[in-house]
Amino acid sequence: MRGILINPWTKEITEVQVGSDYREIYRFLSNPLGPKVETFCVGVKWSNGDTLYVDDEGYLKAGMRLFDIGRLDDWKLAGNGLILGCDNEGESTDAKLLMTEVQCLVKWTNLVTTGAD
Repeated sequence: MRGILINPWTKEITEVQVGSDYREIYRFLSNPLGPKVETFCVGVKWSNGDTLYVDDEGYLKAGMRLFDIGRLDDWKLAGNGLILGCDNEGESTDAKLLMTEVQCLVKWTNLVTTGAD
């Protein structure tokens, strides 16, 4: 299925093909330039059903790059982000957002996490 990958290390947004197995999400969220992802969560959910997944423990790890996607609470997200669509049964589907829409939403930062103390 069509996904959109947000990579704050390289500051790139790319379309990716994601398999139907949920473990594919871990693969895309784990970045060779950052720590391995053990668990993920929803960073943003849009009204069209698209969902942005991020590392649930991103702020607890040192060296995670942050990006801003315009959340109302102004909270920055740590590590890679993966956008997928969602159907009425909760299954992942093709992302509906366009690349140009995501490119307009994402603001890159130079912030890096220091990890849990």
